[in-house]
Amino acid sequence: LPTGGINNLIGIAAGSPNFDAACEYLKFIANPEWGQVWTANSRTIYAYAGSVPDAFLTENPWFQTFADELPNAVPVAAPGLEIYHTDFVRMVNDKVVEILYDDLPVEQAMQELQDEFNEFLEDME
Repeated sequence: LPTGGINNLIGIAAGSPNFDAACEYLKFIANPEWGQVWTANSRTIYAYAGSVPDAFLTENPWFQTFADELPNAVPVAAPGLEIYHTDFVRMVNDKVVEILYDDLPVEQAMQELQDEFNEFLEDME
């Protein structure tokens, strides 16, 4: 479940002893009303239409751009690979560092990254 900010995700651990309660919690926060509370208090966008209160926009007109773009939002995590999102972000960030600070050519970094992704996914099977 996407939350405020581009990298905040909430999920339920496999085999969770509190699976039913966790599902109820996710249902509770997965609605525009909770999104309005989130947006007003965190000043970050929530991933549901209707989650930006009019009063918040009046007080924070700069936020209008984010509210306008909300219908175009897509999940950050790759579909079907959500549970590996943190691992993927780490791999990407490591390669960005190598590009920026170690002068690794971009094409080489991307090929190495693809190879690392593939190896990681094979290990997960």
